[in-house]
Amino acid sequence: MKTLLFILLPVLSFSQIKQYSVEKKNNLSDTVIEQLRVAEQLKILMASKKYDHAIQMFSKTQQKNIHKIKEDKQMFNYWCLAWTFDDAKYERYVTKIKEGIASFIFENNEWKINEK
Repeated sequence: MKTLLFILLPVLSFSQIKQYSVEKKNNLSDTVIEQLRVAEQLKILMASKKYDHAIQMFSKTQQKNIHKIKEDKQMFNYWCLAWTFDDAKYERYVTKIKEGIASFIFENNEWKINEK
């Protein structure tokens, strides 16, 4: 039943997720909560055009790939568009995290996005 409740969660901000979890006595795993926090932080950094900080949200392997992409201005602009979340894109990414299909890696004691 927890899985069913988990899938039916509305898309919420990180702070609302914790509150929802407490109110409904539905403890989301620490892993999911931390990955959602990373996604929210990435959304804020990309919207603020703080790309160098945003790149730090990715795994070391992906950071190397992104730095190669960054050498080509057109490709980097495309990458920025892909990772700048509007509300609909953010909702889809949150759903991927909740369903366990977003690619993350635990690296240096924190969750990092492991996709280009």
